[in-house]
Amino acid sequence: MKKFTDTIKEFVQVFDGSKGYMLQQEGLSGGESAEAWNITKRDTLTALYQKYKNAGSDVIQTNTFQGTEHHLKQHGFSGKVYEVNYTAAIAAKKVMGQEGYVAASVGPIGRMMTPSGDLTFDQAYQLYKEQMIPLIEGGVDAVNFETFTDVAELRAAVLALKDLKKDMPVIASVAFEENKRTLMGTSPYNVALILKSLGCEVIGTNCSFGPEHMLDIIKEMSCVGGPLSVKPNAGIPRLEQNHAVYDQSPADFARACEDFLPYGAVLIGGCCGTTPLFVSELKSRLNDVKPVIREYRETGEISSLNFVVKINEYDTCNRVVLDMDDPNTRRIINNEDLLDLMTLAMDAKDLEPDVIVLQGGADLDPGKVCRCFDIIQGYSNKPFVFHVNKKDILEPLLRIYRGRGGVLTDNQHDLIEVAGKYGAFVIE
Repeated sequence: MKKFTDTIKEFVQVFDGSKGYMLQQEGLSGGESAEAWNITKRDTLTALYQKYKNAGSDVIQTNTFQGTEHHLKQHGFSGKVYEVNYTAAIAAKKVMGQEGYVAASVGPIGRMMTPSGDLTFDQAYQLYKEQMIPLIEGGVDAVNFETFTDVAELRAAVLALKDLKKDMPVIASVAFEENKRTLMGTSPYNVALILKSLGCEVIGTNCSFGPEHMLDIIKEMSCVGGPLSVKPNAGIPRLEQNHAVYDQSPADFARACEDFLPYGAVLIGGCCGTTPLFVSELKSRLNDVKPVIREYRETGEISSLNFVVKINEYDTCNRVVLDMDDPNTRRIINNEDLLDLMTLAMDAKDLEPDVIVLQGGADLDPGKVCRCFDIIQGYSNKPFVFHVNKKDILEPLLRIYRGRGGVLTDNQHDLIEVAGKYGAFVIE
C-alpha cells in the first residue's frame, strides 16, 4: 500500500463524516465522553468505522478527538489514555486494512493557553505527547489535529508529535469564526503560513460552517500553499427541541464541496451533522479525481498570531529592540514581575513597530527568559525577531513562540539548525 502522502498527490481522498453526531443516534448523551466508548462500547465504534468505509471513505478518523488525560479524568477515566487511544487506532486499522488510511483525530484540550488562560505550552505538550504515543503504536497513518481555534495550542500538539515520530504525516485543521478569523484573531493566510513553515504536510479547516461559507477561507489558505483538507458541517444548524438540526442535503453538500478542488483540496469530508450518506455523495463525485496542488513556497514572511510582516528585506522594517542585556530589562526578567513585563510589552507595541527584536541575554536563566517572554508576546502581539546567540535560550523561545519567528543567526550553524526545526525564517 502506498504512503498516505504519496496517495494524496495522485487522487483526491474522501474523508469520513461526524463521529459525535452518529454516536448520539446510538444513545450517547451530552454528559458522556464519546472517547470512553472506545473501551465500553467497542462494537459500536467498530460498526461506525465500517459504515464510513462502506460509504466510500478513503480515510477514516479514530474516535479520539478528546483523548487527553485532561478530558478523560473529568469523566471518570483517569489513567486510561493509552487504552482509549490505542483501542481506537487498532479498531480503525482493522476495519480499513489495506483498502484505506486511518488518521488519528486529536482536538483541543479544552483550556485556554496563557496568558488568556492557565494552560502553558509545556502542559499542553505533555498532554498531547501522552495521547500521541498509543495512537502511533496503534498504527495510524497520519494525525489529524482538528477544530483548533488557537494556533499556539496547535503548534504545541504538532511539536509533540514531531518529537515522537518526525515522519508521521500531519493534517492540521483550524476552525474559524464568522469574521473568517480564529477565536484568537488569526487570519486563514497567517494560519497557513505558521503551519506550513512548521512542516505540516496538509493544512485546512473544519467545522464552523457549511461548505459555501468555507470557500473564501480555503482560497486564502491556498495563497500560501497546500495540500489542503476541508471538512465542513452539513450547513448551519438550527435548534429544534434543544438539538442541533442540519438541513443541507447530502447531494447539495457534495456539489458545494467540488468548489474546493481548484484551490488544492486533497482531503474532503464532513464534520458536524454529516453521515455516511454525505460520504457516499462525495465519493460519487470525487472518485478518481486528480488534485490541483499549490505547493508551499517560502514567502519571506514572519508573523505573530495577528500580524504578518515581509521580513526578507529586514533593513527596511521598522524595529523596536528589547535588549536583555540592558540593566533595567535584566532586572525585570530576573524578578519576573508581571506588571513590569506588561509595561515593557505595551511600551514596545505603542511605538507601532513592524517587528520587535529580542536580543542578548546569553547569561540569563533560560527558564526565566521563556516565562517572561511568554507574557511579553501575549501583550505586545507583534511579530518577533530573535537575535540570541545561545542555542539553550533560542530553542525554548522558538518552541513557545505563537507565530512564525525570524532569527538572526550570525551564521552560527547550531542556531540555523534550531531555526529550521521550528519553522523560523533565517534572516541573512
